[in-house]
Amino acid sequence: MTKTIFANGAALAAYVGAACLAVGAMAVPARADMSDMTTAHDFFVAHSFDFPKNFRFSHPGPEWVLQHDADFKLTEKQKAELTSMSKTMFDEMKRLDGVTQNAIGKYAKDAAQVDPSEATMKADIDAIGRSETALAYTMVPYHLKSYALLSPSQKKTFADLLARGEGKK
Repeated sequence: MTKTIFANGAALAAYVGAACLAVGAMAVPARADMSDMTTAHDFFVAHSFDFPKNFRFSHPGPEWVLQHDADFKLTEKQKAELTSMSKTMFDEMKRLDGVTQNAIGKYAKDAAQVDPSEATMKADIDAIGRSETALAYTMVPYHLKSYALLSPSQKKTFADLLARGEGKK
């Protein structure tokens, strides 16, 4: 019996370890207090497949377009749409930060059990993967929609700003 438990435990440990490495689940520990935006941002970066570096640099979103209002010469309608988009996007990001934190917290609690169920551990790891995938994707449509909102001349300005490295700021 001990040999069977050890074999299953070793398999479970290998599965959990591989899954954690694959999704980066242990990059930042779950925190109960997400009121601090720096903490929220750090958590987002750690659990979104490094969205800022991998997507945002090439496709900055509505908040970036608004920050470059003078360059784009945005209309009042564009400003209103981008402001609304930005608020909705950040609200969704904060919500999904919480979902991911809860999934990681449940995993940590279940993993600390003396004899955790393999099915529970798999479900917990799957929940972390799903929540991190949703978190990584959450900003993509808003970033693409903010670009689509621009006129052809504004899109040229957008490309010029990116070529100067402005998307990395």
